[in-house]
Amino acid sequence: MIRCPCGLKREWQDGESSPEAQTERERRIRAWIKECTVKLQSHSSKLPYEGVEIRLESLAEMTLLIQANQPHQQDLGTRSLIYDTGPWKDDNLLAGIETFLQRNAYHHYATCGNIECGKTGLIPISRITTSPTLGQPSQIRSIDHFCAAKDCFRMDPTNFRSTRHLTKD
Repeated sequence: MIRCPCGLKREWQDGESSPEAQTERERRIRAWIKECTVKLQSHSSKLPYEGVEIRLESLAEMTLLIQANQPHQQDLGTRSLIYDTGPWKDDNLLAGIETFLQRNAYHHYATCGNIECGKTGLIPISRITTSPTLGQPSQIRSIDHFCAAKDCFRMDPTNFRSTRHLTKD
């Protein structure tokens, strides 16, 4: 069983009481979801009572979703990743295996490279980018490193492995 991040959940910042305010908030959030998911191939979104959920069909698009959610939306508060255990097929199986193997290879004391954060527990996220070579596009697979700490909740800009020589095994 391979557990991978496959979506994002954001809770409402505060409960609005009037039906008009709730309708207006829902309209703004739907427009925000459309803006965040414009680069994604396939996803689903829900607006449950607690907040917003966006689930991806392709695990390799997780980096794009996280990057699109970096600007702060005033109605949304706490962010968290949604995990699933599959069953994974095709590209998602490969992304799941990459995530599993990379997570198990992390050192216990690997920390986030954001100066304000420095927390442990980074999450590997598989990514596919397309690079044109000699008229044919080719896919390049890579692993991004994500910090899920409440104060940080962003991609690791330094690639925490760049400081591996500073820590003894």
